[in-house]
Amino acid sequence: MNKLLLSIIGVFILFGCRNNEKHFTSENNRIPEIMENPASLAVKKEGVWWINQHQTILNRLNPNSEMILVGNSIFHTMDNKDREGVWQKHLDTYNTINMGISGDRTENVIWRLENGSLENINPKVAVVLIGTNNTDGNHYLTISTPEELAGGIRKICTIIHKNFPIQKSF
Repeated sequence: MNKLLLSIIGVFILFGCRNNEKHFTSENNRIPEIMENPASLAVKKEGVWWINQHQTILNRLNPNSEMILVGNSIFHTMDNKDREGVWQKHLDTYNTINMGISGDRTENVIWRLENGSLENINPKVAVVLIGTNNTDGNHYLTISTPEELAGGIRKICTIIHKNFPIQKSF
């Protein structure tokens, strides 16, 4: 199970960190234009519950944290009581900060990262798991194309790398 989860996370990171901007040409086919990717825009969700969840994350920020989990409900539910053992056994060791919020899409994570979620911390590891809500046509009005989704994930990776540059490579 752990290998499967790590493989899935690796796929999200691998495909999300590729350069993936859409280029189009104008009507005269001479001047290239870049189309704005909706999955890579910063979008704040409305509603008290979401704002409270964001504030909870801000309150958790700890300069001693070595790992952050950035994403949606898949990480958010790691705080559930029935998963305490997993958290204590595998994540407490690293003073992990859970930054998952249920229902988030790439654009919501981008907004949160640009609005305080990365302040006063210096993690060694950031695990990103996001994008399922961008492809869910049953609960959301818009569906991201694979290219848009990859662009949104790439922007998240870029923001994280900008805030926490790699100090040594393996």
